[in-house]
Amino acid sequence: MIRFTTHSILTLFVLAIIASCAVQRTATTAPETQTVIAAKSPTETLLDKARLAFERNHLKTPESTSAFRFYKEVLSIDPQNEEARGGIADIAERYLTWALDNANANNHERARRYIDLAYSVDHSHPNIEPILQRIKEREQAVVTAFELDSRSVKQRRTSKMLFRQIAKQIKPNKTFVTISAPDDASGRWLYQELNKRVDFRVPAEFKIGEHCTISITK
Repeated sequence: MIRFTTHSILTLFVLAIIASCAVQRTATTAPETQTVIAAKSPTETLLDKARLAFERNHLKTPESTSAFRFYKEVLSIDPQNEEARGGIADIAERYLTWALDNANANNHERARRYIDLAYSVDHSHPNIEPILQRIKEREQAVVTAFELDSRSVKQRRTSKMLFRQIAKQIKPNKTFVTISAPDDASGRWLYQELNKRVDFRVPAEFKIGEHCTISITK
């Protein structure tokens, strides 16, 4: 049989009161943790959509989900928004890059379509006129194409007389050469052979194609 003395009972009672107070104090002082997620503003939401559309090259089309539309909506809310203004300039720049690429590939009609798109986005863009002038120069340029035997090129047995004939038509700062070959190594070999026969570095671009051709644009 367990016997409790008066002193032990009082001790247990005091300990119980202390424990109870500790529990209450913990309950009242424990902070409530809540996760607060700030909602995005309409401008931030539109900028997110614009960035995604730009990455997908949805520049002006589809019209309802294009980067251009989203940037314009941002500017209707905040006319001085720097990201939206810069985004519209980036759209024009991308169209102008495509225009120049197509002009260099002699796809003049497509190049002009990209110029028109750039103009519709930012008609004051400073690069529109220089690239348009480049397109006009390419349209007026005279292109002479030389067809080479692919087998002879692969065997590195192309006529040296033909190389000399082509090299005579290459003038420094006035001629651009386009080399098309079935593989990169053949294209580089043709380029080296041309450079052996002139006293300057030939400005050229390379293309991979089924046929071997050297085209001279004056």
